[in-house]
Amino acid sequence: MSVRVVCVGSAAQDVFLTGKVFTPECEAGVCYEHLKLGDKLSVDDAVFATGGNAMNAAVTFARQDIETSFVGLIGDDPAAQAILNVLDNESVHTEHVVSDSNFKTSYSVILLAPNGERTILNRHGESLSTKAEIVTDKSLKADWLYISSVGSMEVLADIVSRAKKLGTKVA
Repeated sequence: MSVRVVCVGSAAQDVFLTGKVFTPECEAGVCYEHLKLGDKLSVDDAVFATGGNAMNAAVTFARQDIETSFVGLIGDDPAAQAILNVLDNESVHTEHVVSDSNFKTSYSVILLAPNGERTILNRHGESLSTKAEIVTDKSLKADWLYISSVGSMEVLADIVSRAKKLGTKVA
Protein backbone atom coordinates (compact mmCIF):
# COMPACT_ATOMS: atom_id res chain seq x y z
CA MET A 1 0.00 0.00 0.00
CA SER A 2 1.45 3.37 -0.97
CA VAL A 3 1.47 6.26 1.48
CA ARG A 4 0.99 9.91 0.54
CA VAL A 5 2.40 12.75 2.67
CA VAL A 6 1.80 16.48 2.35
CA CYS A 7 4.29 18.91 3.94
CA VAL A 8 3.00 22.40 4.72
CA GLY A 9 5.24 25.29 5.73
CA SER A 10 8.51 26.94 4.87
CA ALA A 11 11.12 26.64 2.15
CA ALA A 12 14.31 28.68 1.98
CA GLN A 13 17.48 29.33 0.03
CA ASP A 14 20.53 28.80 2.25
CA VAL A 15 24.09 29.97 1.64
CA PHE A 16 26.81 28.41 3.80
CA LEU A 17 30.01 30.45 4.09
CA THR A 18 33.14 28.88 5.61
CA GLY A 19 36.51 30.35 6.44
CA LYS A 20 39.07 31.23 9.06
CA VAL A 21 37.55 34.71 9.13
CA PHE A 22 34.71 33.19 11.18
CA THR A 23 37.05 31.84 13.90
CA PRO A 24 35.40 32.90 17.14
CA GLU A 25 37.02 34.90 19.92
CA CYS A 26 35.88 33.80 23.35
CA GLU A 27 35.52 35.89 26.52
CA ALA A 28 34.31 34.36 29.79
CA GLY A 29 32.90 31.31 27.99
CA VAL A 30 30.94 33.32 25.42
CA CYS A 31 32.24 33.26 21.86
CA TYR A 32 31.81 35.93 19.20
CA GLU A 33 32.64 36.39 15.55
CA HIS A 34 34.25 39.78 15.16
CA LEU A 35 33.83 41.12 11.64
CA LYS A 36 35.10 44.66 11.24
CA LEU A 37 32.66 46.92 9.39
CA GLY A 38 34.01 48.15 6.08
CA ASP A 39 36.41 45.23 5.58
CA LYS A 40 36.35 43.03 2.49
CA LEU A 41 36.86 39.52 3.85
CA SER A 42 37.75 36.35 1.98
CA VAL A 43 35.91 33.11 2.66
CA ASP A 44 37.10 29.59 1.86
CA ASP A 45 33.84 28.35 0.37
CA ALA A 46 30.26 29.31 -0.43
CA VAL A 47 27.75 26.49 -0.76
CA PHE A 48 24.20 27.13 -1.94
CA ALA A 49 21.50 24.76 -0.70
CA THR A 50 17.81 24.78 0.04
CA GLY A 51 16.15 24.37 3.40
CA GLY A 52 13.15 25.17 5.53
CA ASN A 53 11.50 22.65 7.84
CA ALA A 54 8.64 21.58 5.58
CA MET A 55 10.82 21.49 2.47
CA ASN A 56 13.49 19.43 4.23
CA ALA A 57 10.81 17.00 5.44
CA ALA A 58 9.29 16.75 1.96
CA VAL A 59 12.66 15.88 0.41
CA THR A 60 13.34 13.33 3.16
CA PHE A 61 10.00 11.59 2.60
CA ALA A 62 10.43 11.61 -1.19
CA ARG A 63 13.87 10.02 -0.86
CA GLN A 64 12.16 7.15 0.98
CA ASP A 65 9.96 6.60 -2.11
CA ILE A 66 6.95 8.12 -0.36
CA GLU A 67 4.64 10.15 -2.59
CA THR A 68 5.08 13.68 -1.24
CA SER A 69 3.67 17.14 -1.91
CA PHE A 70 4.91 20.49 -0.63
CA VAL A 71 2.51 23.37 0.13
CA GLY A 72 4.03 26.79 0.74
CA LEU A 73 4.63 30.36 -0.37
CA ILE A 74 7.71 31.57 -2.22
CA GLY A 75 8.63 34.67 -4.14
CA ASP A 76 9.35 34.96 -7.85
CA ASP A 77 13.12 35.22 -7.69
CA PRO A 78 16.27 33.10 -8.17
CA ALA A 79 15.93 31.63 -4.65
CA ALA A 80 12.37 30.51 -5.43
CA GLN A 81 13.54 28.94 -8.69
CA ALA A 82 16.27 27.04 -6.83
CA ILE A 83 13.64 25.71 -4.40
CA LEU A 84 11.34 24.59 -7.21
CA ASN A 85 14.26 22.94 -9.04
CA VAL A 86 15.25 20.93 -5.96
CA LEU A 87 11.67 19.87 -5.26
CA ASP A 88 11.28 18.80 -8.89
CA ASN A 89 14.61 16.93 -8.91
CA GLU A 90 13.59 15.14 -5.69
CA SER A 91 10.17 14.16 -7.17
CA VAL A 92 8.19 16.28 -4.70
CA HIS A 93 4.85 17.49 -6.11
CA THR A 94 4.62 21.29 -6.26
CA GLU A 95 1.14 21.92 -7.64
CA HIS A 96 0.17 23.62 -4.35
CA VAL A 97 3.18 25.94 -4.17
CA VAL A 98 2.33 29.60 -4.72
CA SER A 99 5.05 31.74 -6.28
CA ASP A 100 4.26 35.45 -6.27
CA SER A 101 6.45 38.45 -7.11
CA ASN A 102 4.85 40.30 -4.17
CA PHE A 103 6.34 37.75 -1.75
CA LYS A 104 9.91 37.39 -0.57
CA THR A 105 11.47 33.94 -0.54
CA SER A 106 13.09 32.99 2.78
CA TYR A 107 16.85 33.34 2.65
CA SER A 108 19.57 32.43 5.15
CA VAL A 109 23.30 33.04 5.22
CA ILE A 110 25.06 30.63 7.57
CA LEU A 111 28.52 31.64 8.78
CA LEU A 112 30.38 28.44 9.69
CA ALA A 113 33.31 28.73 12.09
CA PRO A 114 36.21 26.26 11.78
CA ASN A 115 35.11 24.62 15.07
CA GLY A 116 31.65 23.83 13.63
CA GLU A 117 29.75 26.59 15.44
CA ARG A 118 27.54 28.75 13.29
CA THR A 119 25.79 32.09 13.10
CA ILE A 120 22.66 32.35 10.96
CA LEU A 121 21.50 35.55 9.28
CA ASN A 122 17.90 35.01 8.26
CA ARG A 123 15.34 36.89 6.22
CA HIS A 124 11.99 35.22 6.77
CA GLY A 125 9.80 35.12 3.70
CA GLU A 126 6.04 35.14 3.67
CA SER A 127 4.30 32.89 6.15
CA LEU A 128 1.15 31.00 5.33
CA SER A 129 -0.71 33.28 7.73
CA THR A 130 -0.63 35.96 5.00
CA LYS A 131 -2.26 33.71 2.41
CA ALA A 132 -3.75 30.76 4.31
CA GLU A 133 -6.30 30.11 1.55
CA ILE A 134 -3.62 28.33 -0.52
CA VAL A 135 -3.88 25.42 1.93
CA THR A 136 -7.00 23.95 0.37
CA ASP A 137 -8.84 20.80 1.35
CA LYS A 138 -7.57 19.30 -1.92
CA SER A 139 -3.96 20.02 -0.90
CA LEU A 140 -4.54 18.41 2.52
CA LYS A 141 -5.96 15.14 1.17
CA ALA A 142 -3.23 12.65 2.05
CA ASP A 143 -2.47 9.84 4.45
CA TRP A 144 -0.24 12.08 6.56
CA LEU A 145 0.26 15.82 7.09
CA TYR A 146 3.59 17.26 8.25
CA ILE A 147 3.10 20.90 9.23
CA SER A 148 5.66 23.49 10.24
CA SER A 149 6.19 27.25 10.26
CA VAL A 150 2.79 28.59 9.27
CA GLY A 151 3.18 31.84 11.23
CA SER A 152 -0.11 31.82 13.15
CA MET A 153 -1.71 29.60 15.77
CA GLU A 154 -5.13 30.27 14.20
CA VAL A 155 -3.95 29.11 10.78
CA LEU A 156 -2.26 26.08 12.35
CA ALA A 157 -5.45 25.12 14.21
CA ASP A 158 -7.54 25.56 11.05
CA ILE A 159 -5.22 23.40 8.93
CA VAL A 160 -5.06 20.64 11.56
CA SER A 161 -8.84 20.68 12.04
CA ARG A 162 -9.54 20.44 8.32
CA ALA A 163 -6.95 17.69 7.85
CA LYS A 164 -8.53 15.61 10.60
CA LYS A 165 -12.01 16.04 9.06
CA LEU A 166 -10.57 14.77 5.78
CA GLY A 167 -9.13 11.71 7.54
CA THR A 168 -5.54 12.90 7.16
CA LYS A 169 -3.32 11.93 10.09
CA VAL A 170 -1.23 14.79 11.51
CA ALA A 171 2.42 14.22 12.41
